[in-house]
Amino acid sequence: MCNCFAGFCQFLILLPNTEWQRLITRTRAKLIIISIAIIYLLIFIPIPIYNTNFQPSSATYVCKSSLQIINAYSNYWVIIGYYFMPALLTLLLFTLIWYNFQQFLRRRHCIEGVVTRMMLIQMSSILISGIPAGIFVCYIMITQSMVKTRVRVSYEFLILVILTLFTFLTNGASFWIYLFCSKSFRKHLKEFIFKFKFFNHRIQPISLVDNNNKNISMN
Repeated sequence: MCNCFAGFCQFLILLPNTEWQRLITRTRAKLIIISIAIIYLLIFIPIPIYNTNFQPSSATYVCKSSLQIINAYSNYWVIIGYYFMPALLTLLLFTLIWYNFQQFLRRRHCIEGVVTRMMLIQMSSILISGIPAGIFVCYIMITQSMVKTRVRVSYEFLILVILTLFTFLTNGASFWIYLFCSKSFRKHLKEFIFKFKFFNHRIQPISLVDNNNKNISMN
Protein backbone atom coordinates (compact mmCIF):
# COMPACT_ATOMS: atom_id res chain seq x y z
CA MET A 1 0.00 0.00 0.00
CA CYS A 2 2.93 2.36 0.59
CA ASN A 3 3.87 1.88 -3.06
CA CYS A 4 0.31 2.80 -4.03
CA PHE A 5 0.49 6.03 -2.03
CA ALA A 6 3.90 6.80 -3.52
CA GLY A 7 2.36 6.34 -6.96
CA PHE A 8 -0.57 8.57 -6.01
CA CYS A 9 1.90 11.23 -4.88
CA GLN A 10 3.66 11.05 -8.24
CA PHE A 11 0.28 11.29 -9.98
CA LEU A 12 -0.49 14.53 -8.13
CA ILE A 13 2.93 15.95 -9.01
CA LEU A 14 2.29 15.46 -12.72
CA LEU A 15 -1.10 17.19 -12.67
CA PRO A 16 -1.19 20.59 -14.42
CA ASN A 17 -3.15 22.13 -11.55
CA THR A 18 -0.68 23.16 -8.84
CA GLU A 19 -3.39 23.26 -6.16
CA TRP A 20 -3.47 19.46 -6.12
CA GLN A 21 0.29 19.38 -5.58
CA ARG A 22 -0.12 21.35 -2.35
CA LEU A 23 -1.85 18.33 -0.83
CA ILE A 24 1.52 16.58 -0.69
CA THR A 25 3.10 17.28 2.70
CA ARG A 26 5.33 15.23 4.97
CA THR A 27 2.86 15.44 7.84
CA ARG A 28 0.02 14.06 5.75
CA ALA A 29 2.27 11.33 4.35
CA LYS A 30 3.25 10.26 7.88
CA LEU A 31 -0.37 10.26 9.03
CA ILE A 32 -1.44 8.16 6.05
CA ILE A 33 1.35 5.62 6.61
CA ILE A 34 0.58 5.33 10.33
CA SER A 35 -3.17 5.00 9.66
CA ILE A 36 -2.66 2.27 7.04
CA ALA A 37 -0.27 0.40 9.36
CA ILE A 38 -2.82 0.49 12.20
CA ILE A 39 -5.66 -0.64 9.91
CA TYR A 40 -3.65 -3.57 8.54
CA LEU A 41 -2.54 -4.49 12.06
CA LEU A 42 -6.15 -4.61 13.25
CA ILE A 43 -7.19 -6.65 10.21
CA PHE A 44 -4.46 -9.29 10.44
CA ILE A 45 -3.97 -9.48 14.21
CA PRO A 46 -6.46 -12.40 14.65
CA ILE A 47 -4.29 -14.60 12.39
CA PRO A 48 -1.25 -14.98 14.71
CA ILE A 49 -3.48 -15.05 17.79
CA TYR A 50 -5.61 -18.03 16.74
CA ASN A 51 -3.05 -19.91 14.63
CA THR A 52 -1.23 -22.87 16.14
CA ASN A 53 1.10 -25.58 14.82
CA PHE A 54 -0.48 -28.88 13.80
CA GLN A 55 1.38 -32.06 12.88
CA PRO A 56 -0.64 -33.95 10.25
CA SER A 57 2.26 -36.38 9.75
CA SER A 58 5.54 -37.23 11.42
CA ALA A 59 7.56 -34.93 9.14
CA THR A 60 5.03 -32.18 8.39
CA TYR A 61 3.95 -29.17 10.43
CA VAL A 62 1.10 -26.88 9.43
CA CYS A 63 0.40 -23.48 10.96
CA LYS A 64 -3.35 -22.83 10.95
CA SER A 65 -6.31 -22.25 13.22
CA SER A 66 -8.67 -24.90 14.50
CA LEU A 67 -11.57 -22.51 13.81
CA GLN A 68 -12.84 -22.63 10.24
CA ILE A 69 -14.04 -19.04 10.37
CA ILE A 70 -10.51 -17.83 11.21
CA ASN A 71 -9.05 -19.86 8.34
CA ALA A 72 -11.58 -18.42 5.90
CA TYR A 73 -11.02 -14.92 7.32
CA SER A 74 -7.25 -15.14 6.94
CA ASN A 75 -7.42 -16.61 3.42
CA TYR A 76 -9.78 -13.97 2.08
CA TRP A 77 -8.01 -11.05 3.73
CA VAL A 78 -4.60 -12.23 2.53
CA ILE A 79 -5.94 -12.40 -1.02
CA ILE A 80 -7.83 -9.09 -0.86
CA GLY A 81 -5.52 -7.03 1.35
CA TYR A 82 -2.13 -8.33 0.32
CA TYR A 83 -2.47 -9.43 -3.30
CA PHE A 84 -5.41 -8.06 -5.26
CA MET A 85 -6.24 -4.68 -3.72
CA PRO A 86 -2.65 -3.35 -3.91
CA ALA A 87 -2.28 -4.85 -7.40
CA LEU A 88 -5.49 -3.24 -8.68
CA LEU A 89 -4.61 0.14 -7.16
CA THR A 90 -1.10 -0.12 -8.60
CA LEU A 91 -2.48 -0.96 -12.05
CA LEU A 92 -4.91 1.99 -11.91
CA LEU A 93 -2.23 4.42 -10.73
CA PHE A 94 0.24 3.06 -13.29
CA THR A 95 -2.23 3.89 -16.07
CA LEU A 96 -2.96 7.37 -14.70
CA ILE A 97 0.72 8.19 -14.13
CA TRP A 98 1.64 6.99 -17.61
CA TYR A 99 -1.08 9.15 -19.16
CA ASN A 100 -0.11 12.24 -17.12
CA PHE A 101 3.56 11.65 -17.86
CA GLN A 102 2.90 11.62 -21.61
CA GLN A 103 0.87 14.83 -21.31
CA PHE A 104 3.62 16.37 -19.20
CA LEU A 105 6.24 15.53 -21.83
CA ARG A 106 4.13 17.23 -24.48
CA ARG A 107 3.82 20.39 -22.40
CA ARG A 108 7.47 20.50 -21.35
CA HIS A 109 10.05 18.71 -23.43
CA CYS A 110 13.08 19.46 -21.22
CA ILE A 111 12.35 17.80 -17.87
CA GLU A 112 13.97 15.43 -15.46
CA GLY A 113 11.63 12.46 -15.47
CA VAL A 114 13.93 10.08 -13.58
CA VAL A 115 11.67 9.72 -10.55
CA THR A 116 8.58 9.10 -12.65
CA ARG A 117 10.34 6.50 -14.77
CA MET A 118 11.63 4.73 -11.67
CA MET A 119 8.12 4.78 -10.22
CA LEU A 120 6.72 3.20 -13.39
CA ILE A 121 9.42 0.51 -13.35
CA GLN A 122 8.76 -0.18 -9.69
CA MET A 123 4.99 -0.46 -10.20
CA SER A 124 5.54 -2.77 -13.18
CA SER A 125 7.64 -5.13 -11.06
CA ILE A 126 4.98 -5.15 -8.34
CA LEU A 127 2.28 -6.02 -10.87
CA ILE A 128 4.39 -8.76 -12.45
CA SER A 129 4.95 -10.42 -9.08
CA GLY A 130 1.66 -9.70 -7.30
CA ILE A 131 -0.90 -10.83 -9.88
CA PRO A 132 0.49 -14.39 -10.44
CA ALA A 133 0.85 -14.92 -6.69
CA GLY A 134 -2.75 -13.80 -6.08
CA ILE A 135 -4.08 -16.05 -8.84
CA PHE A 136 -2.17 -19.05 -7.48
CA VAL A 137 -3.45 -18.43 -3.94
CA CYS A 138 -7.00 -18.39 -5.36
CA TYR A 139 -6.26 -21.70 -7.10
CA ILE A 140 -5.09 -23.24 -3.82
CA MET A 141 -8.22 -22.06 -2.02
CA ILE A 142 -10.52 -23.40 -4.74
CA THR A 143 -8.82 -26.80 -4.84
CA GLN A 144 -8.19 -27.24 -1.11
CA SER A 145 -11.18 -29.60 -0.77
CA MET A 146 -9.84 -31.87 -3.52
CA VAL A 147 -7.86 -35.03 -2.81
CA LYS A 148 -4.26 -34.46 -3.88
CA THR A 149 -1.18 -36.61 -3.91
CA ARG A 150 1.82 -35.71 -1.80
CA VAL A 151 3.83 -34.91 -4.91
CA ARG A 152 1.21 -32.44 -6.12
CA VAL A 153 0.95 -30.80 -2.70
CA SER A 154 4.74 -30.49 -2.55
CA TYR A 155 4.90 -28.88 -6.00
CA GLU A 156 2.09 -26.47 -5.14
CA PHE A 157 3.78 -25.50 -1.89
CA LEU A 158 7.10 -24.95 -3.70
CA ILE A 159 5.44 -22.72 -6.31
CA LEU A 160 3.66 -20.75 -3.59
CA VAL A 161 6.92 -20.18 -1.70
CA ILE A 162 8.70 -19.02 -4.87
CA LEU A 163 5.90 -16.61 -5.81
CA THR A 164 5.70 -15.26 -2.25
CA LEU A 165 9.46 -14.70 -2.08
CA PHE A 166 9.27 -12.98 -5.46
CA THR A 167 6.65 -10.55 -4.12
CA PHE A 168 8.83 -9.84 -1.08
CA LEU A 169 11.80 -9.22 -3.37
CA THR A 170 9.97 -6.75 -5.61
CA ASN A 171 8.42 -4.90 -2.68
CA GLY A 172 11.74 -4.65 -0.88
CA ALA A 173 13.67 -3.68 -4.00
CA SER A 174 11.97 -0.27 -4.16
CA PHE A 175 14.33 1.19 -1.57
CA TRP A 176 17.42 -0.05 -3.40
CA ILE A 177 16.13 1.19 -6.77
CA TYR A 178 15.79 4.72 -5.42
CA LEU A 179 19.05 4.46 -3.49
CA PHE A 180 21.19 3.53 -6.49
CA CYS A 181 19.38 5.58 -9.14
CA SER A 182 18.46 8.83 -7.41
CA LYS A 183 21.12 11.25 -6.16
CA SER A 184 18.54 13.41 -4.37
CA PHE A 185 17.15 10.36 -2.54
CA ARG A 186 20.63 9.50 -1.26
CA LYS A 187 21.07 13.10 -0.13
CA HIS A 188 17.76 13.15 1.77
CA LEU A 189 18.47 9.74 3.29
CA LYS A 190 21.85 10.94 4.53
CA GLU A 191 20.27 14.06 6.03
CA PHE A 192 17.60 11.94 7.73
CA ILE A 193 20.16 9.55 9.25
CA PHE A 194 22.41 12.30 10.57
CA LYS A 195 19.49 14.03 12.29
CA PHE A 196 19.66 11.52 15.14
CA LYS A 197 21.56 12.53 18.27
CA PHE A 198 23.72 9.41 18.06
CA PHE A 199 25.44 10.79 14.98
CA ASN A 200 25.50 14.37 16.23
CA HIS A 201 27.72 13.39 19.18
CA ARG A 202 30.24 11.41 17.16
CA ILE A 203 33.96 11.90 17.94
CA GLN A 204 35.75 14.50 15.84
CA PRO A 205 39.37 14.25 14.68
CA ILE A 206 42.00 16.03 16.81
CA SER A 207 42.83 18.51 14.06
CA LEU A 208 39.22 19.64 13.82
CA VAL A 209 38.96 20.00 17.58
CA ASP A 210 42.16 22.09 17.70
CA ASN A 211 40.96 24.34 14.89
CA ASN A 212 37.63 24.88 16.63
CA ASN A 213 39.41 25.80 19.88
CA LYS A 214 41.68 28.27 18.04
CA ASN A 215 38.72 29.93 16.39
CA ILE A 216 36.96 30.29 19.73
CA SER A 217 40.05 31.81 21.40
CA MET A 218 40.55 34.30 18.55
CA ASN A 219 36.96 35.45 18.83
